[in-house]
Amino acid sequence: MRTYLVLIITGLSAIIMMCSSRYYVPGAYAAEQTSRAGWYGILPHIDGYRKTFSRPEIGNSGHWWQTVHFQNSESPDKSVDIIISSRPMKLANSTIVRLGDNGGIMSFKSAGLNNAELQAFVKKFDANKIGSSIQKPPRRDFTLRKSTFTAIPKGANYLDVVDWVGESPNDIGSGIYIKLYKLADGGQALVGTSDLKKVRYINFGEFRSASPTSQLFPGE
Repeated sequence: MRTYLVLIITGLSAIIMMCSSRYYVPGAYAAEQTSRAGWYGILPHIDGYRKTFSRPEIGNSGHWWQTVHFQNSESPDKSVDIIISSRPMKLANSTIVRLGDNGGIMSFKSAGLNNAELQAFVKKFDANKIGSSIQKPPRRDFTLRKSTFTAIPKGANYLDVVDWVGESPNDIGSGIYIKLYKLADGGQALVGTSDLKKVRYINFGEFRSASPTSQLFPGE
């Protein structure tokens, strides 16, 4: 009888753990210091390429810059390194684009792309938008906090959010995608999206139950 009771209790514990993990994932996407976008939502999302961000640099006299590596997902030999800089820089073998009249530049250094492919790539970038955004220095602290998520605008592009906070591997949604993030200042954030294109809501709280403690913006 004692053996049967142990088996029953063990089975019930496993069921409880499975049910609770629907809303709380111990290995939720952590708030580690991983380099991401220095400015929110300024870069295009180019089909067939994935981005890797270097840590932004801040020099003297209002000079700051960040390097972003675009890697072709299907052709390992095709890539573009982009430097976004608030001041002109001397860069060899690069295509330079001026960012308005404030002195900022973007440089494009490609590998494996012909000239036509590179020019088509460059045209996907909004120089005016980027030039306006980089008048302020980039963030250099990439710890995930509640304030990281409150900086995200309503109706945000999901891929802009991924550039900003990373992509959580923890999807606890049913019917829609719900990405779970652990916050360094306590609690968790849930990012809800039905199509991985537009963010429907961002909730905050300790998600051991289905009810969030607060909302950044509700679903429309």
